[in-house]
Amino acid sequence: MVRSVYTTETIRLSPQRSESIVAEISQDEYERWAAGAEKRLEVKRRRSEREDAREANVGRFRKAMRSAGRALGAAAEDAARGVPVRIDDDTDELVYRGQRESVRGATATVSVAGAVRSRPTITRFVAFGLMPGIPGIAALVAQKKIDGRELFLIIDGPDWQWAVKANPQQTANVHAFAAHINTLSRRLDRR
Repeated sequence: MVRSVYTTETIRLSPQRSESIVAEISQDEYERWAAGAEKRLEVKRRRSEREDAREANVGRFRKAMRSAGRALGAAAEDAARGVPVRIDDDTDELVYRGQRESVRGATATVSVAGAVRSRPTITRFVAFGLMPGIPGIAALVAQKKIDGRELFLIIDGPDWQWAVKANPQQTANVHAFAAHINTLSRRLDRR
């Protein structure tokens, strides 16, 4: 004996309009439909889990990229400044190699050691030196320059001191950074 089951199915005709339809189907058809509905729900649940996992992975990837971007940005700022010391504006602290010290009471100075030397090279002497006149003089003028300078940013605090090696080609930036530290320290001491 085939038993009939009445089911109500809602059909969406458009986003604003839907209709309910009452249909008569056999018990077997209903059970197949119900089993299909369970499978559809399981597929939908798995798809949702995959999308959640994908979103979590994208979130972790974005977080890692932001972190890498900050690290690269900090490295670029250090290169532009000429020293690997930075000022944390939120806490008014100097940060160097993970060590944090207050700017309050700090004094920064720049120390230069060494000089730029020049020496003649055999190639320049052979190319220009054997020629009389102006090319011979060019051999003496066009000498190889050797930069033997060392630049240090020395920061003195109330109970600490840092001597940080800086890039000698960024001398102006290092002097400006030292002046910035001194200015900020004086402002904080007045408060």
